[in-house]
Amino acid sequence: MKYKLRSLAVDILKRFRFARKARRSMLAARDVSRLRQASFSQHGEDRLLLAKLQQEPDPQSVYMDIGANHPTRLSNTYLLYRHGLSGICVDANREFRGVWRQFRPRDTFLCFGVSEAPGIFSFRRADADAFAGFGAARGAWPGMDEWVPCLPVDCLLPLLGTRPLFLLSVDVEGLNLSVLKGARQTLARARYVVVEFDHDEDRQAILDFLGASGFKLMAQCGCNLVMERQQSGTRIPASS
Repeated sequence: MKYKLRSLAVDILKRFRFARKARRSMLAARDVSRLRQASFSQHGEDRLLLAKLQQEPDPQSVYMDIGANHPTRLSNTYLLYRHGLSGICVDANREFRGVWRQFRPRDTFLCFGVSEAPGIFSFRRADADAFAGFGAARGAWPGMDEWVPCLPVDCLLPLLGTRPLFLLSVDVEGLNLSVLKGARQTLARARYVVVEFDHDEDRQAILDFLGASGFKLMAQCGCNLVMERQQSGTRIPASS
């Protein structure tokens, strides 16, 4: 009986917007209160990036977080935010707008999809926020799709101005390589890239593309590749 009531409560939190909003805020508030927590990303990627940032401090540096999702949970950029950085964070789920403004006010949060070329695509919500996206989302809710405008990452470059781009983080559930191909000019300015892969073939295709774009593999953390620019200076990635 206790298990059934708990399952019902979890289902209510997932299905009703006000309950989902409250749950996201509670999770963020809990993470914000954990002052000694060493990592917030999925597999510790943020600790590697923070170590690099501390070796190469630059108060003007920013990040781009594409497919940002929740402001603290499984975030590649929240630890950097805690250490003074800010940046541009993008997610297609408009329900995240409020919690980002509340818990990461220094960031610029933008609500639209990201793709290789401009277009309008169907966004699918799912049981878990992290699985929502433009593909076949796991645990997708029937009848909950909505049409969302999408733009390439390079459209965001004017927002950076002349500030150096410390990190480009990409996690868009199955469309990561496509998003990277729409970020050629952005990659030319990035020092580090963190990108998720879905399977071995996808991993190799991403490594090949980023290798041709001037990056080398620094670490693999679970299903995420942490890439580092091989040389200083800007370089426009080769077309493919």
